[in-house]
Amino acid sequence: MSDVAPPMPSVIKVGPFDVAIVRLPTLAAVGTGDYGQWRPLTLEIAISDGLSDRQQAETMIHELGHAIWHVWGLRD
Repeated sequence: MSDVAPPMPSVIKVGPFDVAIVRLPTLAAVGTGDYGQWRPLTLEIAISDGLSDRQQAETMIHELGHAIWHVWGLRD
């Protein structure tokens, strides 16, 4: 088995929407401590570029949860 992670997709389907996956080299440096962001107005998931493959995958899963929660109108 290879230790090389497959490339991150550029678009992922969430319900009826195509959600863009964007890389931002400075996301973690903006002072929030965030490695990723769900952007509902633009239907984007932003992932910080300076993360390990594992951190990127974990961040993607986390942000995808936010996207699903929002798209399906779930409430606390």
